[in-house]
Amino acid sequence: MAFVDTETGKIYGVKEYSLKWFHERGHIEYQKSWKGIKNSYTAQSLFKITIFFTVIGLFSNLFKILALSALLGWIILGLYEEIWCWVYAFKRKKAMEGKSWMKLI
Repeated sequence: MAFVDTETGKIYGVKEYSLKWFHERGHIEYQKSWKGIKNSYTAQSLFKITIFFTVIGLFSNLFKILALSALLGWIILGLYEEIWCWVYAFKRKKAMEGKSWMKLI
């Protein structure tokens, strides 16, 4: 299983310059970008809000709906980052090999 430490820029568990390596590299680049920083902060906030509203939701249905909304926002931001990183990986791999990304699937 591949994973990345975005603080040090080190990628573990994957062959260098493979598609998965470029995907993990994408996480580093994403976290450096303004959109990545903003989305990461928002996702962390939504996660905390989810927990808060879940606890309060034990007493009121309104807060359960708010907790679910915050949870869905958190999930959407996580999926966005993953899609962004896969697009980055395909583009980088294509540029490196000079091939069409469709051949990599």
